[in-house]
Amino acid sequence: MKLDFYVLCGVAMLASKVWGASSPDISSCPALTPRTTPPKDITDLRPDDIKVLGALGDSIMAGYVMMGVTSSLDPKALEEFRGQSYAIGSDANAITLPNFMNHYQPIKKGSSVGTHFVTTCNIIGDSCSQSQYRPNQDYLNGALSGAMAFNLQVELGYVLSRMKTISGLDVQNDWKMITLQIGSNDQCASCNTSHSSKVTAEQYGANVEAAVQLIQSQSPKTIVNIIGAFNVSQVFPLSQQSGLKYCRMTNNDPSTIKNLKECSCHADADHKSMDDLAASYNQQLITIANKYKAQPGGTFAVVYRPANINIMSFPIDALSNYDCFHPSQKGHQWMAKIAWNMLFLPSNKQPGIYNFDANQQVMNSTQKRRTIHSFDHFPPP
Repeated sequence: MKLDFYVLCGVAMLASKVWGASSPDISSCPALTPRTTPPKDITDLRPDDIKVLGALGDSIMAGYVMMGVTSSLDPKALEEFRGQSYAIGSDANAITLPNFMNHYQPIKKGSSVGTHFVTTCNIIGDSCSQSQYRPNQDYLNGALSGAMAFNLQVELGYVLSRMKTISGLDVQNDWKMITLQIGSNDQCASCNTSHSSKVTAEQYGANVEAAVQLIQSQSPKTIVNIIGAFNVSQVFPLSQQSGLKYCRMTNNDPSTIKNLKECSCHADADHKSMDDLAASYNQQLITIANKYKAQPGGTFAVVYRPANINIMSFPIDALSNYDCFHPSQKGHQWMAKIAWNMLFLPSNKQPGIYNFDANQQVMNSTQKRRTIHSFDHFPPP
C-alpha cells in the first residue's frame, strides 16, 4: 500500500510538468493550511505532522570537516559541524532537511546544533563509545565518525535513550522520522582483509534490519527514512584530476591527499568492487524497505531513497579541502535539497542519477495538488 504524504515542495525537475513552480530556497514555499483533524495513520502523514527528527550514520551525517581548513594545523580538522549536517542539522539559516521541515512546523525536536570535537569509532569502526556524545548539541543525531553498519546498535542506544529525556517530546504519541545513511566506511573496509568479513552485503543488511527492528520496538509512530549507499569510489578520480590545487597538503602533490589514507580501497583496481558492494548494499536496503513498507492503520514504515549521486559531477569544492573525502558545506547544502526532494517522489519517479546543480531548486506545490504517493515499494532484487 502506498503512503500518501502531503507536500509543499517536491522535485524541481518535475515542477513545470506536474507540480507547479519551483524555488531556490524553502522560504519561498507557501505555508500549509493547518489540519483540523490528526492523521489517521502512517499513510496519512504530512510534513507538518512530524514532530521529531533523528539520524543515524557516519562522519558525513556528523558533518565532519565540512568547513575545510586553512592550514595543516587548523583545529577545524578535528571538528564536526553537526548543526550544518544536511539531514539533521538545524543551526540558524543552515540549508538542511530539518530547517526545510521547520518551515512548515517550527517546533520539531531532535535536530543537532553547533560544532564539537570529532567523535570516532577507532578509525576502523571496531568500537564506538556513547560517552562521546554531547546531548545538548547532538540531541537525536546519533551519527559517529568512522561508524559502520555494525555500529548502529551503539548509535541507537544513545538516540533511543536521549529521546526519552528531551523536554516536551512525547515518545508514544509524537510522529517521528529517523534518517539513516551508512555504508561509506563499510565499502572502504572491504579491502582490508581483517575487516572484509564484517562488511559483506549480507552482514550489512542484517545490521541495518536489526536497527530497524530496534526502532520499531522502542519508537512508536516512526518513519525510518533510509538514504542509499553512495558510490564512494568516485571521490578518488575527482580529486586526482590534473591541474587541481585542492586537498594537496604538501607541494601540490596529489599523493598527499588524505582520502588515500582514509580508505583502504583507494587504488584504481578496487573501485569496481566498491561500486559493486554499494549496489549490493542498496539491494539489501530495498528488501528491508519492502518488508517494512507502510500499511493502512499502521504506525511504522521504512522508506528507501536511492542515492544515485554522480560525485564526478561535483565541483571540487563540494568536497572538504581537508581530505577530498567528506562533503564540504556546499556539498551538504546541495545534498539537503536532494534529500528533501527525494522525500516526496514515488519510487518510479526517482531520477536515475543526481548531477550536481549549483542552482538546485526545491519545489512549490499548490494547495490544490499537494498529495502524492511517496512510500510505495521498489521491485524486489
